[in-house]
Amino acid sequence: MSLVLPLRRLSAPPGPDPEVPRVARTLHLDGTPLLEAWAGRVRDAAEAMLLVDRSGRLMALSRPCGELLGLDLARAPGALLLDLVQVVDFTAAAGPVPDPEVQLPPLRAAVTGRLNRGLVRLRTDGTVRSYDVVGIPLSEAGALGFVAPV
Repeated sequence: MSLVLPLRRLSAPPGPDPEVPRVARTLHLDGTPLLEAWAGRVRDAAEAMLLVDRSGRLMALSRPCGELLGLDLARAPGALLLDLVQVVDFTAAAGPVPDPEVQLPPLRAAVTGRLNRGLVRLRTDGTVRSYDVVGIPLSEAGALGFVAPV
């Protein structure tokens, strides 16, 4: 279980917070790495979901997500997500987009630390399909992605 603690005392006077160094929360309170704990949950999930670290490396994906995207569950983890899927535009030619890391919500959520959602078109194994994708940041460690076909 993860617990987020306030960085200032609750009894502090109102006004601007004193400068507090930013703390990277990549560990649970018991010392276990945050992404390792989430990887097991993602692998066992009934939903189409994936887990990426801050660098965009695929840490885990669920069976439904692997089937939906046409990814091998045994080989995909550890690879960069953008090496496995290609983000393409919505034209008939389905050309690659110039900034795929910005277009793919889990990657954007991992970098910005903010929830992100978008309609994306992906090419995997020669097939082009549209997906509704949500990216949910996990502290400063990475992000979860939920994928649904459109």
